[in-house]
Amino acid sequence: LPLLRGETDIHREEVFAEGGYNPREPQCFEIPIKNPNLPVVGIYYDKTRIPEEKPYTVARSAMIRTQEWKLVIRDKGKEELYNLQEDPDELTNLIESKDYSQVQSRLKEKLLRWYLNTSDNAHWKKSRVL
Repeated sequence: LPLLRGETDIHREEVFAEGGYNPREPQCFEIPIKNPNLPVVGIYYDKTRIPEEKPYTVARSAMIRTQEWKLVIRDKGKEELYNLQEDPDELTNLIESKDYSQVQSRLKEKLLRWYLNTSDNAHWKKSRVL
């Protein structure tokens, strides 16, 4: 909050985000609604079908965003790279362009380092049984 209060002008150069889930994580899936005509819950029929019918829309993904670039990597589905200065509406995906391979590599390395520094640690209070 120091930045918001005007106490500093130092801020991070990147923003990171992650989300989604994999089929190996059934605890993350909503219980499918079998009948769209059910009272109250029937309105969610289409929503609960999405993970099964279009798994790429809920697949694990990670994102790094700088002032100039945004990179999205997905476990399944198409990755995305946007030049936010030239394409703020993210209409032109540059992920296939060889002209931006160095940008991709740099962003992927930063994303990997972020994961290494923020990933879960082993639970230290559990007893170790071999």
